[in-house]
Amino acid sequence: MKIKRELPQFEKNSAAIIVAGNLNADFYLANKGVINKVASFTVEKSKFSDREQTGKYGNVFFQSGDKTAAMKKFLQKEAFTAFKTKLNTVSGAKNVYLFAPGTIMPELQKLLPKKWEKTLKIFNGNFGKLHPFELIEKL
Repeated sequence: MKIKRELPQFEKNSAAIIVAGNLNADFYLANKGVINKVASFTVEKSKFSDREQTGKYGNVFFQSGDKTAAMKKFLQKEAFTAFKTKLNTVSGAKNVYLFAPGTIMPELQKLLPKKWEKTLKIFNGNFGKLHPFELIEKL
């Protein structure tokens, strides 16, 4: 889609705008007044799982294994793998803008190619619901 006139147009250098969440990401490529969503992914959470909880039998509490922490770690690893594979859709960009929560920002930065180290600009927060024009306004 065409970028509004009052926003940066990215005439000289193309830009990759990456909006990541804990289990999802959108990849945009902006160049010469146009921005396009070139890739996205979402790692689905399981609706059912084998969660074990704490219990009480009489006056004695007991707990067996809580599997939610292991599941979260597994889903996060799946999301990082998908993130790395989708990066090739925006690999031709000269400038990179990464919007992501601060909790996963260090891991995402490690996944980015070395060539983007000098042109990378990071924005901490939850930006997943914003329109691409609202993201460009933050630049």
